[in-house]
Amino acid sequence: MSCPRKACRQPFECRSSQVFHNCDCHAPRADPFQRSSRMSVDSDSTATNERQQTLHEIDSLTSEAEDTVSSLERSLTALKENLKQPKGVPKLSESMSDQGRAQLPLLILTMSHAESVDSIFPDWLTSAYPTSPGLPFRIFDLNLPVGIPMRSRRNYRTDPPITEHGRAISNIVGVELQATNQTAGFIYSAPEMRCVETAAALAKRWKRTTLIRVEPALSNWSSFAGRGSHVNWMTLEQMVSFGYPVDHTYEPILAFKDVPYKEHPSQYYDRLVNCYKKITEQNQAHKVVIVAHPTTVYLTGDGRWSKRKQLISINKQIGTCEVSGIYINSDGEVSHRHTVKPFTRTLYDAMELTRK
Repeated sequence: MSCPRKACRQPFECRSSQVFHNCDCHAPRADPFQRSSRMSVDSDSTATNERQQTLHEIDSLTSEAEDTVSSLERSLTALKENLKQPKGVPKLSESMSDQGRAQLPLLILTMSHAESVDSIFPDWLTSAYPTSPGLPFRIFDLNLPVGIPMRSRRNYRTDPPITEHGRAISNIVGVELQATNQTAGFIYSAPEMRCVETAAALAKRWKRTTLIRVEPALSNWSSFAGRGSHVNWMTLEQMVSFGYPVDHTYEPILAFKDVPYKEHPSQYYDRLVNCYKKITEQNQAHKVVIVAHPTTVYLTGDGRWSKRKQLISINKQIGTCEVSGIYINSDGEVSHRHTVKPFTRTLYDAMELTRK
């Protein structure tokens, strides 16, 4: 026999006075509201489980990255405990307290440069650099800076700019320094482009005639960027033409031409300590802001080094846009200050630092 419905001619059979169809037209129909409710409950349950699993993974990763998302104070303390401090090498605070200075008290803030393009996009030049003269850079990612100044590939290979994310974080730090009245009329910057651009972001945020004093003595250890890489830095004339608020009348402590081609880690330490002393001697203000590298942030926290592997550890463990301070009161006594609130890293940043 066939199903009596005209639209359906599927066979059916009778069992115990009950009709059992193997077609759908006589199948019991579920309440559509109940069906949608079950689907909604199942969907909500699945979504809840997925959220719980994601939160569990985030908690696990955050726990693993605890040291890197914690405050700078903990990071500096841990570094100094893990790295054997060289004997006979004076701390920066000891060197600073030994010298006399009329303009006391004095607060010296040191900030590491912002996130650089090459740290996020190692092969950025391959995709972004113009293929023909006169063409602009190809912005293949929104984190690439807009309006990159035209320089040679060789220059950018060892002297990259900062990312848009780095510029935003620099702006946030600038807001905090301004809100806590810790700005300065001059910003001393290492000559690398990532440092100059970080300093320029601070100066722009402060919205006044803050000038950048480019100081080659603050440059990074040559072995990190490659010996002789200083020839790829921007000249003062280029910095001015690119729109950076540079103090072109400033006479640096170390001339560009005198930057060491090769130096031992202990020589690098001595160079930075001498630079800090000279800056405080020549500066008559009560606040000094320095933008340089992770090693200078570690130095300001009275960290010392004498070996290559120590410098590598410091460079890996101290992040971008970290700020540490050293304070000299009117009696010449030196203390350390963490002058800005802790900046919790994104989960991505924490994971990246944990992998290093």
